[in-house]
Amino acid sequence: MNYLLLQLAVMLCTAWVFRYCARKLMMPTIVGEILSGVFLGPTILGFLCPSIFSSVFASSVVTSGPRHLMANIGLFLFLFLAGLEVSCYAMKRCAKATIWVSILGMLLPFSMGLSAVIMQPRWWSQYSEIESVPFAIFLGAALSISALPVIARILMDLKVMKSDMASIVMTAATFDDLVGWSVFSVLLWWKHSDVCLKEFVPLVTFWAGVIAAPHLRKMKRTRHVLSACTMYFFAPIYFISIGLDTNFVSNFDGVLVSCILMMACAGKIVGVLLGGWISRMVDKEIYVIAFAMNARGAMGILLASLALEMHLIREPLFVALVCMAIVTSILAGPMIRTVLNSAIKVIV
Repeated sequence: MNYLLLQLAVMLCTAWVFRYCARKLMMPTIVGEILSGVFLGPTILGFLCPSIFSSVFASSVVTSGPRHLMANIGLFLFLFLAGLEVSCYAMKRCAKATIWVSILGMLLPFSMGLSAVIMQPRWWSQYSEIESVPFAIFLGAALSISALPVIARILMDLKVMKSDMASIVMTAATFDDLVGWSVFSVLLWWKHSDVCLKEFVPLVTFWAGVIAAPHLRKMKRTRHVLSACTMYFFAPIYFISIGLDTNFVSNFDGVLVSCILMMACAGKIVGVLLGGWISRMVDKEIYVIAFAMNARGAMGILLASLALEMHLIREPLFVALVCMAIVTSILAGPMIRTVLNSAIKVIV
């Protein structure tokens, strides 16, 4: 118990420092939490001070069991909160304005990931634990989703949640996330039809949040307490654990990371721009929407971590997907700020 309390204290205090630094640098706080895990894990602390790392985060059932249990609770609660951010009303209200942005913003990166595996199956097989076709579908889904919670946080920080652009971004991101996670759910069911139902609890939790959103919208106090417990305790434990359990140096593949990053950014940004131009939107608004939807953030990391746990991918691809999610989340804020001032039209 003492070791568990020590681990939690070190993890949460380090996460607080990194979250503070992330806010000061105008980056999503999720980036700070992931980096705090990388700092405490085998990548940095385990390499520079292996004795300290092994003494604090010694692998034992007594400490690792409860810590992983709390990390899983954090995963479930975070996905539930992400589901609560989905607004079916916004999807209906902005359907006509965002249909092309949503479809092309999802279809182009999905097609790029799918085509890349089909054209070079032998090269991609070294990063996969499954056959080429389901792996190609997974990679397409991983490149096509957006980070709905991160996007919402960025828009709230910039005080533009009441703008037309925010409605379009949230609606399009909602559509992309729902389709991407649905594809991932079908893929898991197809490849793991014999596994225990607990493997699908995270996906069920997300959909439970979507369904519960209309009923909890007026229960502000309940949502506030749930959000505080999740975002300041349980969720950080999960995201820190990602860094604790993975060596990002030994599993880093520069060619793979570059390939994933280029496909993700080119597919999402170009797809959204094409959709905006077809819809005859204002140029600056199109770029703001494209940069916002390019952020993969926590949702991309969650999908990658679940794929690793389900033995769909190997650690080098997991590291590449996490790096892509972090880089796109970091770039989203500064890119939006460069064009935002002249692009806002507040809904009245």
